[in-house]
Amino acid sequence: MKIIFRVDASLQIGCGHVYRCLTLADKLTEFGCQVEFISTEHPGNLNNFITEKGYQVHRLPNSNEKQECASWLGRDWQEDAQLTLHILSESELDWLIVDHYAIDSRWHEAVQRLEYKLMVIDDLADREYSCDRLLDQTFERSVQDYLPHLTSEAELFLGTEFGLLRDEFALASEQALILRKQHVKINSILLSLGGTDVDNITGKVIAMLEVTQLSDLTRFNVIVGPNNPNLSALETVVEQSRFQCKLHTSVTNMADLIMESDIAIGAAGSSAWERCVLSLPSLSITLADNQRTVAQRLAEQGVAISLGKPEELTPGSLDSAIAECEANYQNMVTKAGRLLDGMGASRVAISLFTTVGSRGEEIYLKRASWQDCERLFEWQQAPETRRFALVSAVPSWQEHCEWFSNKVIDHKSFLFIIRRKKTDVGMVRLDPMKENDFYQISIFTAPDCFRQGVAKSALELIRLAFKSITIFATVLPENFASKSLFKSMGYMQVDKSQWVQYPLEEANE
Repeated sequence: MKIIFRVDASLQIGCGHVYRCLTLADKLTEFGCQVEFISTEHPGNLNNFITEKGYQVHRLPNSNEKQECASWLGRDWQEDAQLTLHILSESELDWLIVDHYAIDSRWHEAVQRLEYKLMVIDDLADREYSCDRLLDQTFERSVQDYLPHLTSEAELFLGTEFGLLRDEFALASEQALILRKQHVKINSILLSLGGTDVDNITGKVIAMLEVTQLSDLTRFNVIVGPNNPNLSALETVVEQSRFQCKLHTSVTNMADLIMESDIAIGAAGSSAWERCVLSLPSLSITLADNQRTVAQRLAEQGVAISLGKPEELTPGSLDSAIAECEANYQNMVTKAGRLLDGMGASRVAISLFTTVGSRGEEIYLKRASWQDCERLFEWQQAPETRRFALVSAVPSWQEHCEWFSNKVIDHKSFLFIIRRKKTDVGMVRLDPMKENDFYQISIFTAPDCFRQGVAKSALELIRLAFKSITIFATVLPENFASKSLFKSMGYMQVDKSQWVQYPLEEANE
């Protein structure tokens, strides 16, 4: 499968759009996809950084020096669409993914073709969109926020369960919670206010912190991007600080830095979700209009304290917020850790593998999240589900919740909901076996979707996404329908109840 991203970074746009697209690109690459980028050569772009990550970048010239939001493309939308189409015409493409505030439905419609699908990544809900899928990872984002802006039927992926975070955060989440529970006093603070920070808010915040009541022994990890135009000045500020300050650029170990911090002072952008996964209480600063809603909702949930805009900051407000954070520390830790599980990138990536079912409708897999717990329980209660289950006993709600909570946080297992035209129609699961790349598969269809080709489509999708694994299935001898299904999908029977499918030949070439 081939995917191309249309995304930009600049001194005005910032780095966040590129960073979150790179996170999704890395996950798609894990699933064997070919990924490329189309990006403008804006001042402060990250095109060389993307190339260093191993991706081909189709570089667009910057012909517009103005940086108002409508001009962030570097040219008018018609020219940008034509330049993009020229690049796409040379590729056999499956998905075009667009993450850009200056692109709307006019551009979408100009580049759309039957040969590929279009997904938009956004967090503003402020213009018209024409796409097959729209992703917005904003906490508590509602379908109603987007319905007035859609000019075509699109499937909406909304909320923090689709947060595009690197695996390192989810993998460290349990250990982070253990560390937070041992908290005694705020001794270490993470300061992260965006990759570019043109207005040097970072330097201004450090200056205010110097006259707060914080101890001279307080440790600060100050995070900035490689294209920060104030880097030289910040180096001086950090060196002269009364605190134990360290300046970090081009960070590759953000999870480690969050783990060793007691609180964060940070922007209310994508990095807020990284901090939540690692249960880190935060003081949020609103650096852009699109962060206002996030800062407000994080505060309402009790996982962060909103400091407002940079111009509203004072040493006194920082002192008060730090004291409030200390007083409510464990409560904030607990609430932050429950907000999201950090597997959003995996959910989005796997969902891009699609097939057409027997009814002519698109089917894909969505990695399960807590929102799916009750639906799965209902299916598990059905007599049709229990009839050929390896464990015939009907689980209680408590037993189901315990099982589900273990599965949904298990990074080695894959629990998927089968979706057809925005409707949940079944479940498929891969559990690791003792041997590397050996998995046991389990599958069942929703009771009202039997004999509709759902399970066959799910098995097809599993093999598309997991080309290099060996898959075992246990099928009861009297389950003739399942035996016929697995045989038709290329599984071989190895004994009375065991079936196996080996990796595709091309995966080993």
